[in-house]
Amino acid sequence: MILVARDEFESFKKENPDTLTDIQRAVRFYFILKNAFSGRIKKPSFSISTHRLSEFNLPRVEEGLLAIHLRLARVYIENKGYGDLIACFDRPETFFYLDPPYYGCENY
Repeated sequence: MILVARDEFESFKKENPDTLTDIQRAVRFYFILKNAFSGRIKKPSFSISTHRLSEFNLPRVEEGLLAIHLRLARVYIENKGYGDLIACFDRPETFFYLDPPYYGCENY
């Protein structure tokens, strides 16, 4: 059992992922992701609310992962320059969402 608590959050943050098994690393990542302010992984801070429940619910992890899988099952994600990407995939039925770089955050 993993409790949603600031102490648990800080313990997970301090763990060196290189010393963990793949499963332990996945649990650490998921816990931090679900309990960090805005799901922030770089420099995460514990998120707490007086008006909503925690997003971390171990018995429902499989359900959440299945929903993500179903949503992304037919999606391609590329990390290329927009010119190369459009030239390769442009078709009448193709929808492109090109997220522009944010000034000052190019290396974030």
